[in-house]
Amino acid sequence: MKAIFSRVPPTDKTEQLSLGWVAISHRWFNDKQTRRDAYGTVYKIKSKSGGVIYRNLKFSPRLKGSTSQGKGQILLDWQGWINLCEIEEEGGEIELTIKKANVFQIFYHSMTHPEPAYRHSMALARVGVYISVISLILAFK
Repeated sequence: MKAIFSRVPPTDKTEQLSLGWVAISHRWFNDKQTRRDAYGTVYKIKSKSGGVIYRNLKFSPRLKGSTSQGKGQILLDWQGWINLCEIEEEGGEIELTIKKANVFQIFYHSMTHPEPAYRHSMALARVGVYISVISLILAFK
């Protein structure tokens, strides 16, 4: 999906947002099953200026926007918003393209996640995978 979004900061008035998550209106997906499949999935969010972030998607009924309008609100952390915006345009609206991440992008997301504990645990998981691959190669030699 490609649309113009304005940022709504995560506060107590809107809702809490965990690091690594982004929320949009449920009206962007017409089918209920598509919304269920999209929830918690990693999505690539790319701005027109070239900034790219990866976040898990969730929905908020309080946010405005739909495909018919082509405009909407996005609940996003400040660091993610700064990465998407040009330096001169930190406020206002920006054009975003939101697509489901592929396997390689999910792997990259595990190294760039905003939560340090998540990044460290994924680094340990990768070390475990590397060691197991090396042991399989040595076992069959």
